[in-house]
Amino acid sequence: MATGYRALPAEVRHPRLSARVSAKEFEGRTKSKVTEGPSLYPGHAGTEIWYCNPGYVVRVKFESGPDALIESASTFTPTMGMDMIDGFFAEDAEEWLLEQKLNRKTDRLRVFGSAESIPMQTYLDARGLGTLQQSAPKKWWEFWR
Repeated sequence: MATGYRALPAEVRHPRLSARVSAKEFEGRTKSKVTEGPSLYPGHAGTEIWYCNPGYVVRVKFESGPDALIESASTFTPTMGMDMIDGFFAEDAEEWLLEQKLNRKTDRLRVFGSAESIPMQTYLDARGLGTLQQSAPKKWWEFWR
């Protein structure tokens, strides 16, 4: 479905279905670091997000053991930083890896339930962006009122 400058997928896949990336494969990719974040829990040493055209790789670093790397979808090329929706997808991937390694459950992935994928509108509603795909109630020239 088209939403202006991007095409969002009809459905959002659970991050458990995303491809894992080996350290060797990651090192061989052309990439640029988009952002990094601090530790969220004991055992977590931080997270980096890299753009590897045409998508992202989320690298979760642990205090002990190897890093975990997973692909994350991109709906918009990060010419001026990471897009908010792409950031949500990356956070989902990070949370799933943290759950797997540290057994730390949160409500972030609850939106998926037991489904492999959910409709984009359901996902956006859960992230507080429910009106993104709906028609604007105002005319474009009334946007700033």
